[in-house]
Amino acid sequence: MPKANLSGMTVEALMDLRKRVDETLLKRRAELQQQLERIAVVSGARVVRGGGSALRGRKVPPTPLSADKSPLLLLHTQGPQ
Repeated sequence: MPKANLSGMTVEALMDLRKRVDETLLKRRAELQQQLERIAVVSGARVVRGGGSALRGRKVPPTPLSADKSPLLLLHTQGPQ
């Protein structure tokens, strides 16, 4: 589609342009959806949106540290020697 000078167009021409753009976008969307469905059928995988870990983004309580599990913690808590 050639680049149009929108400032020089009338209201009717702009409405017609909008209608043509909407139609083109709907056709392109349908084509892309068909391609995605074909890819899913060929690969045997189901297309799922928003998949991920159910725990992602949740707050985790801090773990208490003990000196017997971390010798470095013991060194740091004794102070200067």
